[in-house]
Amino acid sequence: MTKVIQVINNQPIIVMTSCPNLELAKDIAKILVEKKLVACAQLTRNVESIYEWQGQIESSTEVVLSLKTFRLHWETIQTQIIKMHPYKIPEMIAVDMVNISEKYEAWMREVVNMTSDKEC
Repeated sequence: MTKVIQVINNQPIIVMTSCPNLELAKDIAKILVEKKLVACAQLTRNVESIYEWQGQIESSTEVVLSLKTFRLHWETIQTQIIKMHPYKIPEMIAVDMVNISEKYEAWMREVVNMTSDKEC
């Protein structure tokens, strides 16, 4: 792995997805933590989403799942979410952690598998 790719893959990120219910959000979170793909998963209940779907304005109450991980696992996490998610187009957004405490990042590196593993 070249140094540039290694630096990019080591970037801490937050992956966000919305789930139709708490049970699914917990299931996704538990699998990703158990597989050491994420350090922490936070679930925010009762988020009201308003969006256009198939030409209609829709509204639904969802659970937002925020996953603390590294860019290295972005593709694997997407694959796992798609496998489990009932939405035709599930939300999957990754945001770089621009500022993160040294201790929190060190803890993340301790609990997340920092080798490339494409299997889910």
